[in-house]
Amino acid sequence: MPSVLPEYEYDIFVSYRHNDNCSGWVTEFVKALQPQTSAKDQHYRAAEV
Repeated sequence: MPSVLPEYEYDIFVSYRHNDNCSGWVTEFVKALQPQTSAKDQHYRAAEV
């Protein structure tokens, strides 16, 4: 399936319940993904957690 945005090949969507992030693991996971996903493209829109 192509990306929603034409300039990107793939989309990443992280779905979780608010209660599942009480320890902060989802926030840390997204922070770890951001440098990897934006390394090739400086126009990357940062995700909000």
